[in-house]
Amino acid sequence: MSTVIKKTPGGGTMLVYGNNKPVALMNISPSKNTDAPKVNHTGSVPSKDEEDGKRDWIPWGVNDDFPKQAGKLIRKSTVGRSGLNLITKSLYGQRLITYKVNGLSGSGKEEMELVPCPEWEEIVSRSNFDLVRLALCQDYAYFQLCVPQIIFNGNKTKIWAFHFHKASHCRFAPINPKTGLIPYVYISGNFPDVQTKDCQKLPVIDSLQYYDQIEEIKADYKTFKYVMPQAWPDVLNDYYPVVFWDSARESGWLDIAISIPAYKKALFKNQMSLKYHIDIPMEYFEDLYKDWKSM
Repeated sequence: MSTVIKKTPGGGTMLVYGNNKPVALMNISPSKNTDAPKVNHTGSVPSKDEEDGKRDWIPWGVNDDFPKQAGKLIRKSTVGRSGLNLITKSLYGQRLITYKVNGLSGSGKEEMELVPCPEWEEIVSRSNFDLVRLALCQDYAYFQLCVPQIIFNGNKTKIWAFHFHKASHCRFAPINPKTGLIPYVYISGNFPDVQTKDCQKLPVIDSLQYYDQIEEIKADYKTFKYVMPQAWPDVLNDYYPVVFWDSARESGWLDIAISIPAYKKALFKNQMSLKYHIDIPMEYFEDLYKDWKSM
């Protein structure tokens, strides 16, 4: 039997087989003439509780000042602040590397090989990425939410640099009901006392569904800065996760822990210090007052 070559509708090789050589080639690349359906995942309707009091953005906390109030509270807690600092350093690690996995060892461990990537090194050097990464790790430790910024080059074919915005300075626009995605983030250091016109407004790249946004991003030559928020999935909230340590604040234990040093400080400052201790025998009063026992 001679070699048989099967073609795809687009003309590409799909399958080759024959008697002379046991050759088989499978090509699963989609044909240029085939329009694959684009399926977008749309999330459920967001919680009305979290959207209560919304403006152009969703408030973070009842008074839209949760990050500010939580940050001030943590500053007073020696244990809380030290713990969050330790988590930040653990997330930061030592360094980022580029590598490839060559396979598995006999014990089942991945065998990795360091692979230089000049383009990546150029981006991180241009971005001062060590500082950016530290800021992102710290925000994630404090709020389980960080907001990296992606800056594209002039023709939007590559990423030019990375930056970040403080999570405490960011508020999310309401979810678009048609796409199920957050369209924008509003950025200001003056929440909650800020007007929309005074905020920086950047489009959001969804960290899960970014692939569906690629063509739209590439086609927009007016916008070159985007944010791609990273957050721990919350079991209830759709916008801002409730950080794991917040139960200590919500229950009041953090206030108690903070009040103990303040109480001791006031005690040491205001307590009475005795210089002399004088004992007077009862006989003194009996000699002084003859009717002392009948008084």
